[in-house]
Amino acid sequence: MTDPVRQAPKGGSTQDSIKFDNMGTATLYVQLSGPSWMSISPGTFSVVEGGSTQKVNLSFNAGSFSDTLLVDSLRIISNHERVGGGLVYSDTEWVRVRFEVGLAPPATFSLISPKDLDSVMTPVNFVWHASTAANPDDTVSYDLYL
Repeated sequence: MTDPVRQAPKGGSTQDSIKFDNMGTATLYVQLSGPSWMSISPGTFSVVEGGSTQKVNLSFNAGSFSDTLLVDSLRIISNHERVGGGLVYSDTEWVRVRFEVGLAPPATFSLISPKDLDSVMTPVNFVWHASTAANPDDTVSYDLYL
C-alpha cells in the first residue's frame, strides 16, 4: 500500500483498499486495526497458501474534523514468517495513513494574456481569471516567477 494522501470535504468520506496475497506454505491469518476515523472491512481474515487475493476496504470518515491533516498508522498483525503457520499473531507491520479533511487545493487559475509561448515586450501586463478556494474562509494567492 502506498502512502498517498486521501482527501474528503468536511463531513465527507473517501474509500481505498489494500490487497493481501499468500505466497507462503501455510494459511496466513491477518488482523487489521486503525484510527477511529478509518473503517476496515474485513478486519480479520485468512488466506490459504496460494489462495485468492484478499481485498480489504478502507473508509476514511471526516466526521466532525475540519481543515486538518490526520496522520496515523494502520496496524497489521499476522502469522507471517511463523514456521508451521498456525493461528498465532507473531508479526506486526505498521502502514502510515494520511487523511486531509477540508484542505482542498484552490481551483487553478487561467491565464488570459499573454498567451503561452507569446513573445512579449516589457513592461508585460499579466491578466488571468481569478481562482477560488474550496473553503470560503481561505485566501488564495500566487507568486509569479519569471
